[in-house]
Amino acid sequence: MAFVKFAAVKKAELFRIVNVPAWKGQIRLNKLSARELMPIVALQEDFSKDDKGNLLDDAEAIQFSIHLLSKMIADESGKLQFDSDKGRKQLEYEFAAITGITADATDLCGLSEDTKKKE
Repeated sequence: MAFVKFAAVKKAELFRIVNVPAWKGQIRLNKLSARELMPIVALQEDFSKDDKGNLLDDAEAIQFSIHLLSKMIADESGKLQFDSDKGRKQLEYEFAAITGITADATDLCGLSEDTKKKE
């Protein structure tokens, strides 16, 4: 096993610009710190999952996506746009947008299967 190249770790992606066709534009997804991410990960620990860890209940999957995205979706300056109860409620009505953004969000935070395979 090779020694870690810390220069690459220090240059890690801290945000990602994502196209959102449902909103006819781009958004910025801010990468979450471990401290910010752990409560969201803990939220889904009690959810029903298949043997690959995929959420089985659609309502739980949407709830997880909304909580994750509310902490990540930002404008071009990095200011969060849905990080409130009112914002999360608004996201509930944006199904086309959140289903398209969730894959980028989980990948950016290291939660997706694709990210785990890269390691």
